[in-house]
Amino acid sequence: MQEQKPGFSQLNRQGLANFDSQLLKSIRSGKQPLSKDTLSAVLKLFVEMIKAIEDIHKKNQILAFVSPDIFMAKPAVDHNDMTTMQMPKKITISRKEFLDLDRFAYISPEQTGRISRTVDYRSNYYSLGVTMYELITGQKPFTADSMLELTHCHIARKPVAPDYLNPAIPRAVSKIILKLMEKEPERRYQSATGIISDLKRAIEAISASGRAEEFALGRDDWSNKFGLPQKLYGREKERAIIRQLAEQASVRVSQILLVGGAAGVGKTAMIKELFRPAAERNVYFASGKAEPLQVNTPYYVFTQMTRELVRILLQESDLMLEEWKKRLLKALNNNGQLIVDLVPELRLIIGDQDAVEELEPTENRNRFLTTFGNFIKTFAKKEQPLAVFLDDFQWCDQSSVELIKYLLTLDDMNSLMVIIGYREHEIQQNHPLYRCLEELKKSDQAATIIVKPLDQGNVARIISDTVHCHPDQADVLARVIHKKTQGNPFFVRNLLLHLHTSQYIYYNEDNHQWEWDEDEIEKCAISDNIVDFMIGQILKLPPKTQDLLKAGALIGAAFDVKLLMAVLNLDEQAILNQLGEAIDREIIIPENNYYEFYLGEAGQTFRFAHDRIQQACEALIPPESKKQLHLKIGNKIWQSLPPEQVADQAIQIVCHLNEGLDLINDTQERLMVLRLNLWAAQKAKTATSFSLARQYIETAISLLPDNPWEADYPLTFELIKTYAECAYLNKEYPLPKLRLRC
Repeated sequence: MQEQKPGFSQLNRQGLANFDSQLLKSIRSGKQPLSKDTLSAVLKLFVEMIKAIEDIHKKNQILAFVSPDIFMAKPAVDHNDMTTMQMPKKITISRKEFLDLDRFAYISPEQTGRISRTVDYRSNYYSLGVTMYELITGQKPFTADSMLELTHCHIARKPVAPDYLNPAIPRAVSKIILKLMEKEPERRYQSATGIISDLKRAIEAISASGRAEEFALGRDDWSNKFGLPQKLYGREKERAIIRQLAEQASVRVSQILLVGGAAGVGKTAMIKELFRPAAERNVYFASGKAEPLQVNTPYYVFTQMTRELVRILLQESDLMLEEWKKRLLKALNNNGQLIVDLVPELRLIIGDQDAVEELEPTENRNRFLTTFGNFIKTFAKKEQPLAVFLDDFQWCDQSSVELIKYLLTLDDMNSLMVIIGYREHEIQQNHPLYRCLEELKKSDQAATIIVKPLDQGNVARIISDTVHCHPDQADVLARVIHKKTQGNPFFVRNLLLHLHTSQYIYYNEDNHQWEWDEDEIEKCAISDNIVDFMIGQILKLPPKTQDLLKAGALIGAAFDVKLLMAVLNLDEQAILNQLGEAIDREIIIPENNYYEFYLGEAGQTFRFAHDRIQQACEALIPPESKKQLHLKIGNKIWQSLPPEQVADQAIQIVCHLNEGLDLINDTQERLMVLRLNLWAAQKAKTATSFSLARQYIETAISLLPDNPWEADYPLTFELIKTYAECAYLNKEYPLPKLRLRC
């Protein structure tokens, strides 16, 4: 029998048949008073609900959606509506369906996508808590007019205790429900056994005396699931600085926070702690991440950041969305198409825009900078500041760097906080961004944090929270782990996962506890280099899974299953099955395990859990094979586009094709790649990224055949003309003369 891979499932009708729907409906509506017998009956139903969900969890699946309705089954209920097949998928639906507030009322904080947490089985516990809350009180814990407001409620607002709303609800039952609804998964129940045990204690007390006095929760809450905690450790000082700066953003001019440190030290995780405080203080927070393969894509990080802002707005009510439309149109001043070109999703808010007049290149750049600055100003307000996180600055494209500088020079730009994460040891004096970073550090608006590795005490806390023991019990193991990892959090997590999958750390079912042998762990051969260690972990995966990860690594930090299907000639289900073990080992994570609004077709996307993992996968590909795979990826992207869209997407195509130029020998194919690079240069020039435009046009010229003027005079003339323009715009005046002799 084939092992089932982790994913989402649905409750079947047979599993729901024994639920007393009429009783649940009457309690939910408030028509049925909570007598002793009624209360006991309801709690017994709660136990059955948990058992039904646990049956799903035992299959290594979780429910995509939990609400009272799935437990009050009737023929009209569409149970397929609860299913996302084997893996969570992006929801590509109308905005009306996207803003399904009734559904959104039951999702967990991590399902909102606005906090840096992955979704696991404990997400169902939160939704179950919301369901139980509504069934026993007759009202939802949170109500709002928009998804944005509901998101804030799930992330930051505490629900009113059920026993406060109805004194007939015992305090012990109220606390069980509130524990299920804890914001952090680590603070919820960790097992169905623990929930059922506490509910049965309450049922017994009510049956005996009609009351259920408070008792210590979680007495039998043992979990044999090895789950690494996702919270921060040992960053109290840095976190305090970040929060203070975020609070100051509402009363000061724009400011910048530079966060440096080694790869895997936890820079991104620490910054994303802003998600929760941002929701609490009503701050807009959006992020973009640079990638090595996209270093020649103009405004790449700002495109991601802007797309995230647009998606936040799409969660607003219709009334607020209309207000935002007015604000944006006023700010963009007939130049809205410039931002729509960057992020087409913006059209959903401001509608179709008129084409802008073509100006001289320098004037085009100034107009774009002014327009983008005005766009940002609409979000950065004293009453609702904007925090922008630009990650992996060491790979940032030059256009984005110039845009950062411009935004920070605007005197009327208030309540903006720009946060830049970078690898400290990779930006040295010979790095193209070194001077820019040093200039930013000297600014009066700048603060710098250098994130250091964890000490042994915090490694012990991670182990303690993972295996549910006292930190003192984990101290010896922490010493061994700290010695091997030097306190690098990414290395610590992956080493613990390795020790668990290799059975060095195992669960003793008889004693209900996790056990290990420190001496055996200290003896095991483990590389002290994180990339070498990750390569070793990847090589333990099945060969077909390795091939998928290698191809995915060349596509980028995130990769789409449909593109993998085309590149490797596999069907979707085969790919999802083969990626299952990589998901289990946290090598990749589903990027879209929450509501997400998308233009175009739905498709499953995965993201490498860390840059170092992507780097390790790429390191396994021989150089010649890497070039061939890049060519295949570029060609598949090219072939998937309608002819009229190829020129617009030329940069995305040539960033792959240019990696394997020396393998292209066919004359006609070289001419097509030449044209693609010409279009990429023109696209970059239009985006006012003149240095990138020059790089693309130089590549195009290098592909010219012998005697180019005789072979294709118009094309050669267009190339040389474009090259001369790019060189002039880059103030490199002697270079065109050299090229004009060809």
